[in-house]
Amino acid sequence: MVVPITFRGTGERAVASYNYENLAEGTGVVTYYLSTTNAGSFLNSNALISTDIEFDHLISNAAPATLQATYNFDLPAFNLPKNLRGTGALEIATGLNSNDGVGRNGYITATLYKYSNAVETSIVTFNTFNGGATDYRMSKAYSFVIPTTHFKKGDILRLKLEVYGNVRTATGNTHFFFGCDPLNRDGTWLIPSTDIDVSTKSRLFIPYNIDL
Repeated sequence: MVVPITFRGTGERAVASYNYENLAEGTGVVTYYLSTTNAGSFLNSNALISTDIEFDHLISNAAPATLQATYNFDLPAFNLPKNLRGTGALEIATGLNSNDGVGRNGYITATLYKYSNAVETSIVTFNTFNGGATDYRMSKAYSFVIPTTHFKKGDILRLKLEVYGNVRTATGNTHFFFGCDPLNRDGTWLIPSTDIDVSTKSRLFIPYNIDL
């Protein structure tokens, strides 16, 4: 007896596993880790070992806060069209450490971009915590809302982190730092093995439309 072979129609699609809240909202949230290799910084859904554990910037300029450095964390180009929509979050540990104990500033301006045909289109932007006159180390989650945004095949999702800072005395300097290690190893300034309030692991949570 010959067993007939049944081919799925073009309208049938594989069903991913989502929780009830995902299905109710029609979105599925995917987690990406911030990390680096010898080729640069990137986003990855796997917790791979990172070349850098944290980024550290020595700030010595007076007010106002100026741009110190820019990092682009990119996903690989999409192989299929995708739609983003819903509430996402960036979980990141940042910190300030000063040698003079006086006022200073240090924070990150984070922006999500659609990178298409070598053109950046901003989706959403926000700032991380600014410690002001107080040294600090903390892990914090920052939520944001992504409007419906279409990515065609070949487009790239980019997280741009811009570090800003200043000190308020002519002789002062400040270290501003943030973590980028998916394995949460100890860094120089962020030491999760002895400080339960910090992590060197930074994660980006991105909401996708679920095509059911």
